Amino acid sequence: MKKPAILEVNGKQYTFLFTNRSLAMVERSIGRSILSILNGNQFSIIRDMTIEVTAASIKYGMQELGQKDPYDVIDEICDDGGLLDHINEAILEAWFNTGIFFKWAGKPAPQEMKATEERPPVKKRRKENQ
Repeated sequence: MKKPAILEVNGKQYTFLFTNRSLAMVERSIGRSILSILNGNQFSIIRDMTIEVTAASIKYGMQELGQKDPYDVIDEICDDGGLLDHINEAILEAWFNTGIFFKWAGKPAPQEMKATEERPPVKKRRKENQ
């Protein structure tokens, strides 16, 4: 939907790009929503990115898959020096790039969403009965 995420391992490129339909197919395949994976802290996301989630995401989001088995692609990438974490990093990036899960994915947050050092002055109220 937005821009692809590209994983390069040992000179080979693997392109991940998701549409609404392919995201729905991943969810159907793993039996849970992608948002339930993303709705946590860094450690829970890593824990929830199982090999099953990775394989489903390869099956429905990797552009070069063709007739290959997703598990064979995992083996191929790992045999070439990649890691499961590298694959999942590209998958997560592609999920974020859809813009579906986070309103400002891939773009800077609006000014009102940014943390700033500038704070408006605090107005002190006088007590009327003093």
